[in-house]
Amino acid sequence: MKDSFGRAIRCLRVSVTDRCNLRCVYCMPADGVDFTPPEDLLTLEEIERVVKAAARAGVEKVRLTGGEPLMREGLSELARKIKAVSGIKILGVTTNGVLLHRCARELFDAGVDGLNISLDTLDPRRYKALTGGGDVGRVMRGLEAARALPFKSIKINCVLSPDIRESDWMGVIGLARDFPVDVKLIEFMPVKTDSRPSISAKEVLRVIESTYGGATLLSHKGGGVPPVAASDVLEGPAVYYKPGGFKGRVGIIAALSGCFCASCDRLRLSAAGGLRSCLFGREVLELRALLRNSVSDSGLDAAVAAAVRMKPKGYDAGSGPGRISGESEGLFRIGG
Repeated sequence: MKDSFGRAIRCLRVSVTDRCNLRCVYCMPADGVDFTPPEDLLTLEEIERVVKAAARAGVEKVRLTGGEPLMREGLSELARKIKAVSGIKILGVTTNGVLLHRCARELFDAGVDGLNISLDTLDPRRYKALTGGGDVGRVMRGLEAARALPFKSIKINCVLSPDIRESDWMGVIGLARDFPVDVKLIEFMPVKTDSRPSISAKEVLRVIESTYGGATLLSHKGGGVPPVAASDVLEGPAVYYKPGGFKGRVGIIAALSGCFCASCDRLRLSAAGGLRSCLFGREVLELRALLRNSVSDSGLDAAVAAAVRMKPKGYDAGSGPGRISGESEGLFRIGG
């Protein structure tokens, strides 16, 4: 299915919970959060129905997110069912990695193809400060457990928030130097009132090249960095580089400075059943009531089609770099 601007919609991000065992400074307040009551979360069966409808509309890739998805009971069984849906080719999970050492094998056996592990620093003190008390050692144990299994991909997500230091993200990309994993550096996309400036993709690349003596451009999608031939491999919005001597790759996502809305192929389903077609879009199609009023498959298909039609051409970057106008529920509610 294509939206009003001719973009084929192939990816669905599913938030299975808005709860998390960390309090990352750019994602969730330290306190005062009103989590969705359990009875208002979509059930695993309801999520499966939405995924089936999305697959009928042409979605091929599903990513399970949160909050922290590993906190949702029955996640592996949900993964198994989603992977069995006709048309779904790729299933990923984005996690903070704290619980991963316990369930990496279970996720792999359920059919999960790839893991994205959120990690903004390797320094234990900095990690504790950035995550509201987290233990980076547990994340590293989770990464090791994942690396011991033949997942198709393991990627580290590092958000270049205003609170992160160069020593933090430079330390994280060292994982791609030492191991065959990808590290993705993601430009900070401000939510709600946080519009503090943060480092850009261009500056990140300058630092990497000055440190490692250059980096080979491997793939490109979207804007913000020099384009390459259309025949090059396209892997989501990240532009991948390989500095000299690295076993893995460094991906840079120019979420603000190189807006890639023209190639966006995503829908997002919140844990409470809100289907949106843009991370910062204001229009949300509420599916929970439909699902709990015995909507038919054709009715659910029509709802997904309506969400696709609502997809805007792009977000409003506001009056300057690093600003996004409009309201957002916060990343922990909509799955980032």
